[in-house]
Amino acid sequence: PKAFGSAFAVTLAKGYKPNDFFQYERDSVVLCSFGDASFNHSSMQGAINTSLWSSHQSTPMPLVWICEDNGIGISVSTPQNWVQNCMQYRDGIQYLKADGLSIIDVYSKACQAESLARKGKPVFLHIKTIRLMGHAGSDVEQNYRTLAQIEDVEAQDPLLHTARILHHDYGITLVHILNEYHRLGNAIANSAQKAANAPGLLTAEDIMQSIIPPQQPKTATKSQPYPNEPMTMAQSINCALKETLASVPGSVIFGEDVGKKGGVYWVTQGLQKQFGRRRVFDTLLDEQSILGTAIGLAQSGFLPIPEIQFLAYIHNAVDQLRGEAATCSFFSNGQFTNPMVIRIPGFAYQKGFGGHFHNDNAFAFLREIPGIVICTPSRPKDAGRLFKECVRIAKDEQRVVVFIEPIALYHQKDLLVKGDNAFLEPYQPEAPSVTTYSSNTLVISYANGMRLSRVAAHLLKTEHQITVDLFDCQWLKPLPEQALLSAMRHKEHIIMVDECRHTGSISEEITTLIHEHRIKAKSIRRITAKDCFIPLGEAWKALLPSCEEIIDTVVQCVHNTSVYPNKECYGRSIPI
Repeated sequence: PKAFGSAFAVTLAKGYKPNDFFQYERDSVVLCSFGDASFNHSSMQGAINTSLWSSHQSTPMPLVWICEDNGIGISVSTPQNWVQNCMQYRDGIQYLKADGLSIIDVYSKACQAESLARKGKPVFLHIKTIRLMGHAGSDVEQNYRTLAQIEDVEAQDPLLHTARILHHDYGITLVHILNEYHRLGNAIANSAQKAANAPGLLTAEDIMQSIIPPQQPKTATKSQPYPNEPMTMAQSINCALKETLASVPGSVIFGEDVGKKGGVYWVTQGLQKQFGRRRVFDTLLDEQSILGTAIGLAQSGFLPIPEIQFLAYIHNAVDQLRGEAATCSFFSNGQFTNPMVIRIPGFAYQKGFGGHFHNDNAFAFLREIPGIVICTPSRPKDAGRLFKECVRIAKDEQRVVVFIEPIALYHQKDLLVKGDNAFLEPYQPEAPSVTTYSSNTLVISYANGMRLSRVAAHLLKTEHQITVDLFDCQWLKPLPEQALLSAMRHKEHIIMVDECRHTGSISEEITTLIHEHRIKAKSIRRITAKDCFIPLGEAWKALLPSCEEIIDTVVQCVHNTSVYPNKECYGRSIPI
């Protein structure tokens, strides 16, 4: 998928005026090499399909797929002519076959492939070859190949065939070939010895330092003037997206239905009309390809802003984050990075719409990936500012950033009662106001839980004469530890409202933080979602934190009594 993204970046860059953000030559060709066993992987098939899908729409694809077909994947043989039969007659891709034992044929077909790719046609270069020795050091091929089979393969060593061709067809003497062979062998041995003698990575700090990429020079961007009128969260994010497209060269927004439709929830509405189809475009429905496109664009100098339509959908492509984007800086010692902001509509609490694919509240699988940053807003006035900060982190710090947008809050207008419009707020793209703490009770939450906590705080004060402080944990990874510790110190009661599942939630990490830093409190409580998938209909209310549960927990901590002795009413008596 990353190879497709890189080829698409070459094509996309040709529509821009010459500038500094594109990293490569404008006539570059992208090469992607894989074996006949990897050919069957879903990511490979998806990438080929995406390149064909784009080519079918007359999008130039300067891309050469190179399949080194040695007929075996570890110990499993590839069916005879499997790769050729799958690719030879595929519409939209040029199939070329080369004899991997002939350096002349490989070179000739490679030149042909390059020529076709430079004209924008994707090429599948199928090279039939052999595999010498086992798949890896731990793979003992005698366990699945006979001695006769191993000897037959070794007799076809491409190096021997190359020597034969040089001697018979080009008159190179055998002595000269052997001398060159030994010269190169000695050079490789010396290089290997030099590498072996180089200092190793001995400490955890040495090993981990390349997880965080080197920072780029900071760039200042000016905010555009927007009407100072109350907005929904969706409108606030839309304003931030407009600002980003207007001020960040090479920024592009893409995903399923984000273009003409404006997204499932209309967050990208009007962007394609204003900035054009090169800056805001639709993709096919394949999350692997969406994130692969983002990686290819990012490594080429663009700032990709892909959208994954729902939080649960990213499970289809998490390897593109864990195995590709997040590891790139680590394994290249910061030489390659993937700066991007991945927008994901997510979390639960949607009314009239659900099921665990569209109403998913779990994101622990993202938090365990080293190096990535995760952010979420809980109110309109913060949403645009936080998104712009995510863009800055991606651009200046070269990070992979995930921005989870609470779907249930997108078009919310009311806070306390129907029609109060108290949840609408002006767009504020600049720095936040400073939060002060005065109560002995602290409620920590984020996203939907923060909105519920705001309602609960109002009712606690008006109906129970209890004042609570609220901490909006907008950064889910890494957690704002120092700010949390500062807010928790000297509190008698600490309540965490966590809409993620009980297992793997950020409240687990905050609880650990409390104990590791010996925060003294009379009561420390967690209110979390149950370890369950989100069901359809109204049943979700029994699984997620509610306003009643927050009120009841605070009253229990402060007065040692219960407001709602029947816990089955949680989430059902206050129509929030």
